[in-house]
Amino acid sequence: MKNIRVSYYHRKTKTRSRISSPLMRAMVLEMTFLLPLYMHKVEIAGLRLEFDSRYPSLMKEAFAEYSCAVADAAALKLNPDQWIEHITSETEQEPKQVEFYALSVALGELLPLHNRLQTHGVAIEYDGKAYIFSAPSGTGKSTRAFLWQKYLGQERVTVINGDKPILWFRKGSILACGSPWAGKEGLHKNTCVPLGGICLLRRSPQNTIRRASAKEFFNSYYGQVQMPIDPQALLSALSLLEGLYSKVPVFILENDMSEQGVKVAFEALTGETYETHRI
Repeated sequence: MKNIRVSYYHRKTKTRSRISSPLMRAMVLEMTFLLPLYMHKVEIAGLRLEFDSRYPSLMKEAFAEYSCAVADAAALKLNPDQWIEHITSETEQEPKQVEFYALSVALGELLPLHNRLQTHGVAIEYDGKAYIFSAPSGTGKSTRAFLWQKYLGQERVTVINGDKPILWFRKGSILACGSPWAGKEGLHKNTCVPLGGICLLRRSPQNTIRRASAKEFFNSYYGQVQMPIDPQALLSALSLLEGLYSKVPVFILENDMSEQGVKVAFEALTGETYETHRI
């Protein structure tokens, strides 16, 4: 409980204040649990999901593209309440935002048991293929996507998800799928696209790219995938990671956020000449 930062909004002054008292935070969260619940039905990465929310307006907006009114007895039931107290945040969040991200954690715990992984990165689509740029926060993943749009065209480069794309291991192929948990830019769309490659980003004054070894892949990408607490789900996640490396080319991209970095990544990922596609 002590790690959750809660804030409230002043309607008159239009400012936000942090509730610093542990007792007050506990009271606010307890009041949150007393709010009425509203059922939501959505479909994300090919999975039918159901969950209860105390904030119907936020959820209606966030999940608008993923709404699915059709009842499905086999739909997975998400319970965000069990994860709310485990969420830690570096920025102040309202209780409704805490619930929204708790839903992401609840989903990530279940996904490996259904041949899916929730990852951290930016997934883009170019000419029918998805490419993921992965790195810790603040390394320039979103900037890399915007540079692709700048030099290759916004109509040809679209963002599937700007923060937490879902990988779906389906019938021998791997699809990169959108989700509503899309980072500060909020860029996402409800689609699943065949994954063509992954770039593990590293900042460098040089622009070079090479295939990642299995050790480099697991050392770098393990921390960018939500690993479940449940032992069976964890084993499934590790198995999926192993299959990911064997089926999809993974690169180490050292770059300085220049056009040259776009060029070396584009040619390695697509196998095509950059100049023939540059706008």
